[in-house]
Amino acid sequence: MNYSNLDRSYFYVSEGDGVQALYFSFFNDIEPISKWDYVETGILATLTLCSCLENIFFIILLSYHKSLHTATNILVINVAAVSLLLTPMSVLICVANLSGQWTTGEFSCKFTIYSILQTSIVLIWTMAAIACDRYRKIVTPMKKQLRARSAGFIAVVLWLCGAIIIFPSAISQLTLTVQVEEESYDICTRTTDTFSVASPAVALVVGFFLPLIIILVSYHKVTSKLTHMKAQLGRFKDTSLKSKGGEQKLIKKETRQYTRHKRVTRTLISIVVIFLVMWSPDVTLLGFIIIDMRIQNLWLKGQYCLIGVCFLNLCAAITPLFYCISDSNVKECILRLVRKEAHASPDAVTAGGTQVSPHTAI
Repeated sequence: MNYSNLDRSYFYVSEGDGVQALYFSFFNDIEPISKWDYVETGILATLTLCSCLENIFFIILLSYHKSLHTATNILVINVAAVSLLLTPMSVLICVANLSGQWTTGEFSCKFTIYSILQTSIVLIWTMAAIACDRYRKIVTPMKKQLRARSAGFIAVVLWLCGAIIIFPSAISQLTLTVQVEEESYDICTRTTDTFSVASPAVALVVGFFLPLIIILVSYHKVTSKLTHMKAQLGRFKDTSLKSKGGEQKLIKKETRQYTRHKRVTRTLISIVVIFLVMWSPDVTLLGFIIIDMRIQNLWLKGQYCLIGVCFLNLCAAITPLFYCISDSNVKECILRLVRKEAHASPDAVTAGGTQVSPHTAI
């Protein structure tokens, strides 16, 4: 077959009365399977497996230990839980990439877009909630702080609101059968009417730019407060030689608190930057696909969507990990588990089904 973008990623479908609509094949191109398809699928499958196992581990860890049931950690559980949506979606895309067409039906096509958009919206709004929580802890520590139960309620609200926002975009997805050189192929695509173009724009504003503004404002105020705290500590240290023992202890306590706040804030800001780096290409790609279907330049490929999903899974693996290592209590809990496993390794002698301590073994 002699393939071009028009019969590989874009397809004209007759809709009656001589009208032809242009459709884009998401997640796979109609072309013979090559070795690169196997490589891409292998990379996506590996990232999906690592992300899934890591998120399940952190959900169990943070849920099992009651000492870790803080507001921030409840929101981190929400980050890990919504990241698990990418697992079945990635499996569907792997199947499509190795099949050369969309073989799993229209519901899975809608679910794939739902997973991507729901994960994006819930993730960034959860980051906004964590940023607001960090703002209250550092800038307004005397005010009532966010509790774990309230954080759980926020997580439920984010899931519900995300589903409502992206519902129009999800139902705009459909499967079509196209003809390429007298052979039929199924593709996962979306309608090209005004409604299906406007709904992603609304989701982009409400589900991306608005929480991003909240994050930027919150961390700007937090960093300003930390700068002010650093200046105050500098003045206190200048007079520390003249201070009494109690005042010196207070200065040391404030210094430790400042250092902890600074370290955690830097980690959280790094997570936001990683999120933007990983998700911006996908948000941009979705916008380009919608625009390209209208102006018909026909330069995009379904393969680009698969590459974008690889970035999403990488982000889903990195984000909960960074959140957890920013919490000293979580790190200590993980270290205790590692030490426990190390001590439980069989350096004891087992005989006849009975374990004998190495101190009592002869």
